[in-house]
Amino acid sequence: ANLATMEPWALDWVKGNIEFGQRPKLIGTFENGKLKAFLKADSIINAYHLKADSLRLALVLDGRGLTIPKATLYAPKEEFAISGDVDWRDSKKMYTHWQLAQKNGGSANVNVQLGDSLLIWARTDHLELSTIPLADIKLGDNLKGTITGAVFYDLDSRIAEAELEIDADVDPFIVHGYTKIRENGDTVIIDKAVVSHNNNNVAMEATSVP
Repeated sequence: ANLATMEPWALDWVKGNIEFGQRPKLIGTFENGKLKAFLKADSIINAYHLKADSLRLALVLDGRGLTIPKATLYAPKEEFAISGDVDWRDSKKMYTHWQLAQKNGGSANVNVQLGDSLLIWARTDHLELSTIPLADIKLGDNLKGTITGAVFYDLDSRIAEAELEIDADVDPFIVHGYTKIRENGDTVIIDKAVVSHNNNNVAMEATSVP
């Protein structure tokens, strides 16, 4: 089936977070209450703040949720391997989990729980920043680097924790950074932040209260 780029049910399902430049194609079978399909989409203008030349994915959809065992995102600078699932068996909560792998060995995984509050857990391991195809932000061509760390965020309560290490090559400088940050409502606490270049280190601690 050829899906319209403005397919009403699809736009409602993703709440406007996906925009295609061309009509995606869906091929599949439906049997015993389960849809097994292959989706081919070219010219992805915006997909949850990412853009890509094309996307190929296999999916399984039934009453328990959505599973994507394999997907490949073709971006200008890299191909990303993606897998994930959405579990909606609990009528009061929805869970989703996604994994991403890069050719250079970098990876990321995200867990999201949507219920009374939106909870997000994310972890990265040497994720290369320069190849991530952001739709809204343009990174300079001279910026390369990786990020490793973990983030937790409770959106409704505004409670968050992040511990991150960044190795950046900002031509002509090579910089290493480490930070541990917490948020509690309107208060932001920087437990530690260190930036290193060659043998020079800058460290700080801070608390921001409005």
